[in-house]
Amino acid sequence: MPKMAFFYIPLTLCQQSLDITSYRKPFKPGYFLGIGKILLSTNNFMWLAGLFISLFLFSCSLDGSKPITPEIIDSFVQSKGPEVRNFDQLWSHFIKKYPHAQRKHFDQLVESYCIRNPKKSIKLLKDLIKDRPNQAHFHYLLGSGLIKNKAYQNSLAPLKESIRQNSQHSQSHLLLGLVYGELKQYSRSIGHFEKFLEFGKDAHLALAGLGLAYKKSGRLTEALSQFKKLSSRHPEKAAPHFEIADVNFQLGRYSDAIEEYKMGLKIQPKNASALIALGKSYSTNSHHEKAVEPLKKAITLNPGKLQAHYYLAKAYDHLDQNDLAISEYKKALKINPEYADAYFDLGSLYAKMENANPAIQNTYRAKRLYQKQNDSQGTRKANDRLTNFFKHFGIKPDEVKEAERKPSGKN
Repeated sequence: MPKMAFFYIPLTLCQQSLDITSYRKPFKPGYFLGIGKILLSTNNFMWLAGLFISLFLFSCSLDGSKPITPEIIDSFVQSKGPEVRNFDQLWSHFIKKYPHAQRKHFDQLVESYCIRNPKKSIKLLKDLIKDRPNQAHFHYLLGSGLIKNKAYQNSLAPLKESIRQNSQHSQSHLLLGLVYGELKQYSRSIGHFEKFLEFGKDAHLALAGLGLAYKKSGRLTEALSQFKKLSSRHPEKAAPHFEIADVNFQLGRYSDAIEEYKMGLKIQPKNASALIALGKSYSTNSHHEKAVEPLKKAITLNPGKLQAHYYLAKAYDHLDQNDLAISEYKKALKINPEYADAYFDLGSLYAKMENANPAIQNTYRAKRLYQKQNDSQGTRKANDRLTNFFKHFGIKPDEVKEAERKPSGKN
């Protein structure tokens, strides 16, 4: 019947009817009645006849067969996918169960399944690529699925192949930028992000990724430019402000960093990491009294934040609130008993208080941890500090060998 209809009625109306039956879109008679009234009023009787025949075709298709939905495809692929060797076999199984299905719609729904379920689609996509090796989009989907599975190294080959087959496949450049960033190959990451942006794309992800790649490769001025561009285009987002602040901090622009952290915190006032960074920026800029409030807020939000206790201790230390500083250093060490910097600073605080024994014990502990962590700079720093302590307190190194073995947590 459908073939005969193409000879007798306008092609577009038949095709509309057949498309509706193939997708099983919800049938809304009002659409057809409205079209019928228009055709009747304009004396388009040939088209009106076509409309009635299209309606007849549509009603014949409603034979009780099950609509082809993404949920059906999901269930079918998950059950039959492991059994078949290639895509054609998957289709042959499907058409037996759903004889009214059309191949092009099946292909689209399976592709949609792969996009929505990348972790479950690796084998299916590899089979698809064997059958259709020149489909760049399948290579892209395989790379995307491998990324979702955190198989970053394995994702490189299919993404590169998708670009080889289609040099305009911008999304593959975007994913390669992300993958090379994860692999810490920042120059390659930058190249692919820049290529993606050359296509005129303006994805938030690409701008953010490019900024991060610039930052991690030490190109701070370029990173700052990208993050500012991102912030101007997405003023509702806090993350660009935090990134701008971090770059400014690394550039030694502490006042600028403070302002950007404050702007970001207006959007995300409960971001504990940003509160810690703000407190650290205040202290580094010698505003120790202003550092206390954001650091205390961060601890209220997340008491287990090591850096919050550590930088709060340093702020109290500079403000000569020694008991509070000792308490916060010890809280930091309770969270991480191998935090060498906290032992080092705690030792220095005890020395400032003219308390020789715990000053030396904690500095020795810091030295041992620096050595364990292969931190040569930290080890030299601890050795220099111990030499100064021995001289200041008039103690010989031999006299503190026993102290070196004592656990500093009791101090």
